[in-house]
Amino acid sequence: MSSRKMNICDEREQRRLADYAERSKCASKMNRKQYKRYHSPVITAEREKVEAELSAMNPLEPEVRHFLSFEGFAELYLRMRDLYPTQLEAYERLEDFYITITGKRRYSEFSSFRRVLNRLLHKT
Repeated sequence: MSSRKMNICDEREQRRLADYAERSKCASKMNRKQYKRYHSPVITAEREKVEAELSAMNPLEPEVRHFLSFEGFAELYLRMRDLYPTQLEAYERLEDFYITITGKRRYSEFSSFRRVLNRLLHKT
């Protein structure tokens, strides 16, 4: 009896997967005009050029990726705030490092960072 139950479940799962595959196949169909546009030599060459540029980029170091995340930024701020005369100076110094890496500020001002940090600290 249990093997029969498993067969029924397997059949249902297979039917569900087949339905999903059929739906996704229909969603990706293009008409002739769309197909010509996305498979034209100009578009194909540009696509290959962009993909070559992206694959030539070096991946970020794990430390940099951690710093760019909110958790990493907050963790470094919590370490740095005791090393500077004011919390604002520690935050601005950290923002300077962030700007050198990304070219823009992470937060518009210290108060917006504090709101996000307090929300995180009070959750846990």
